[in-house]
Amino acid sequence: MRNLVTLSDSIGGNLTGAGFALETIANLLGADGCEHFLNKDHINGLVHAVLTISVYVKDAGYDLCEAAEIAQEGGAQ
Repeated sequence: MRNLVTLSDSIGGNLTGAGFALETIANLLGADGCEHFLNKDHINGLVHAVLTISVYVKDAGYDLCEAAEIAQEGGAQ
């Protein structure tokens, strides 16, 4: 297990990136009040982007849970 500070920094960076990506997708879907005229290919791309972001977020959650379990057992660095 990597150092807890390093792990936290890495996960924080990934979650921040995921947040920016989700914000961008929301804006493309109209949250910004603009019409973006998405076609089927654009929507397909957005679906794949959301699926990819979900993997990053789930992995971050798993990593944090694993680090918390190790810390609870007295193995935190």
